[in-house]
Amino acid sequence: MCTFIKSSLSGLSEGYEMGVKENESIYSSNDWSIVTELAKLGSGAIISEDALASLFSRCSTSVKRAIERGELPPSVRLFGKPCWTVGTLIAHIEMRLENAKMDMENERRRIEVLCP
Repeated sequence: MCTFIKSSLSGLSEGYEMGVKENESIYSSNDWSIVTELAKLGSGAIISEDALASLFSRCSTSVKRAIERGELPPSVRLFGKPCWTVGTLIAHIEMRLENAKMDMENERRRIEVLCP
């Protein structure tokens, strides 16, 4: 079982569980379901490492490796468990996309100078 913790702006928290059998994906091959699930939770929602791993259909070790590679932001501990807010995850991914766009533009300009 993975636990999602939803929090509202008023500071109230609500937890709910989502049953997932080990090595079973809760999502179809449609990768947009990840975006949909994050959007449903809201930017202030707190998501645990296990829940994030389930969301991406990966194990928690893969999540830890993604942090080491910079693909995910570092987590904070909440009750001894690594957690993020959904807004932090989305902001990190948007920053990486913006950096990739700038890198691509720089590469395009560099090639234009070399091959006019």
